[in-house]
Amino acid sequence: MLTQALFPVSDRLGVSASLLRDLREFRVSAKRLAREAAAPEDRIFLNALQQTFKIFINSFYGYLAFSQGHWNDFDVANQVTGEGRRLVQVLLDRLAALGATVIEVDTDGIYFVPPAGDAEDPAALEERLVADLSAALPEGIQLELDGRYVAMLSYKMKNYVVLDGRGKLLIKGSGLRSRGIELFQRLWMEQMFRLLLTGRRAEIPDLVRRWEAAFIAHRVPLKQFHEDRDAAGVPHRLPRESCRPARATWGRPTSWPWPPRAPTSRGTRSPTMSSGRASGSRSTRRPSSPRSGARARPTRTPPTT
Repeated sequence: MLTQALFPVSDRLGVSASLLRDLREFRVSAKRLAREAAAPEDRIFLNALQQTFKIFINSFYGYLAFSQGHWNDFDVANQVTGEGRRLVQVLLDRLAALGATVIEVDTDGIYFVPPAGDAEDPAALEERLVADLSAALPEGIQLELDGRYVAMLSYKMKNYVVLDGRGKLLIKGSGLRSRGIELFQRLWMEQMFRLLLTGRRAEIPDLVRRWEAAFIAHRVPLKQFHEDRDAAGVPHRLPRESCRPARATWGRPTSWPWPPRAPTSRGTRSPTMSSGRASGSRSTRRPSSPRSGARARPTRTPPTT
C-alpha cells in the first residue's frame, strides 16, 4: 500500500497514508529494540508490542473492504489483493528455484521446508535465505522470517500443527480448535499430534487403548466432557434470573421492561431459558422442528509492506 500509494480515494487529506507510515516505522523500531534487548522481560514486551502493531497495520487493508467505513474503497482493496497475490507467486517461484519444498500457502504466509544447506550457523543460513527471497521482491517490500519449526502437520488450509524447537505445540485452525471439541478430545489430539510430529506414529494405537481403558474404568473426570463455550455462545452457566431484562427504576412504572422489547410477531423466535441452556420457541401454532447450531512450519515468511 505504501510503495504503490494504494489508499482510498475518499481520503483526500492523506491521513491513512500518514498513519500507516508512522505505525510501520514504530513497529520496525520495536522489532530492532527487541533484537537488541538484553533482558528477557524487555525482549518479550517489545516482541508483544510489535506484534500488536502488526495486527493494527494489517487492519488498514481490511478497512478498505468495510462497506460502512469512511475509507471504504473496494477498487483499491482489489488492487491490494491482486498485488499481494502476484508477490506470493514471485516468492513461490523463487523458493522452487532455490530447492525449497512448499507445504502450504495462505493469506498468513508461506510454510515451506528450506533447501538443504551446509553445516553453517542456522542464523546465517536464515539470513541468506531471506536475502535471496527479498531480492525477487520490489523495492520497499520487506520479508520476515516468522519462525522455524521442527515438524509440521498440515491438516487442511489454515488448519495445521507445528512443533517448535522447545517442544511446544502450536495448533491453528477452527477444524482443530473448535469450541465444540470437548476437553478430553483436545487432550487426546494434543498427545496424538505430539507422537506424529516426533516420529512416534507406531505408539498411537497404544494411546487409543489407554484412553479406551480409562473410559471403561470411569477414570476420565466428568469435567472433561463439557464443551468450551462462553456465555455468548451457549449461556448454560448463567442462572435464569441473569437473562431477564432489567427494569426501569428512574421515574417509570416498574412494570415496564428496560430495555424495551419488540413485540413478538407470528413466526419469530423469542429466546427463553430452560435447564440452564438457551432454547427457542415460536409464536406460530404449528410446532417447529428442533434446531441446533455451533459456532463455529517448518518456516513461515509473510511479505509485509
